[in-house]
Amino acid sequence: MTTKPAPSRNRLLTSQFLVGLLGFGIIFAYLRHQREPLYQLRIFPASGGWGYDILANGSTLIHQETIPGETGRRNFRNVEQARRVGKIVIMKLQQGQFPPTVSRQELVQMKVLPQ
Repeated sequence: MTTKPAPSRNRLLTSQFLVGLLGFGIIFAYLRHQREPLYQLRIFPASGGWGYDILANGSTLIHQETIPGETGRRNFRNVEQARRVGKIVIMKLQQGQFPPTVSRQELVQMKVLPQ
C-alpha cells in the first residue's frame, strides 16, 4: 500500500492565502455594487403629454410629470423629449449631483424648449 506524501506547509499556506484573497475580492465587489444605485428611466403618458420616472434600485426616486424648471404645468410634447431629459438626470445622479437640476439652457440645447 502506497501513501501520498503530506502537502508541504508552504503549499498549504499559499492555498489558504489565495482562497482568502478570492473571498475578500468577492465580498468587496458585492458591497461596492450594493452601494451604487442602479438607475432606470421609465417614460409614461401624462395629461396632455409625457413624463418620466427615475428609479433607483427599483424604487421611484423622481416622478416628473412636467418639464423641470418651467412655470406652469408644461408636459413633454413627445416620448423622445422626456427620454432625453431623463437620461441627463440619470447622468447627473451618477456623477453624485443631488438634486439633479436641469437648466433652461440644457432644455434649449436638447430641443425641449424653444430659444
